[in-house]
Amino acid sequence: MYYRITKASWDSTKREEIFAIMDSMRDRIIALGVVSVNEVEIGEGQSITVGIYNSKEDADKASAEVSKMVTEDFAQYFTAPPEIFEGESVWTL
Repeated sequence: MYYRITKASWDSTKREEIFAIMDSMRDRIIALGVVSVNEVEIGEGQSITVGIYNSKEDADKASAEVSKMVTEDFAQYFTAPPEIFEGESVWTL
């Protein structure tokens, strides 16, 4: 499995609006071939998004569309540039 993890800081006063947009994008996200996506709220106005793909190739194929979604749908809510981390799973329980 391949993981793409994004740490985001966003305007906490827009929380409900942001999550409503995410809900409306479910079909677009599923179409990317992602195994799963988990949004973890780690603080007020901060979250970690964990996208799980079968392979790096699948993650790379989805990358342009994900970037488009972030730019067009979420950039206005960010209070800092997102931090992106990625890699192969090396251990699983």
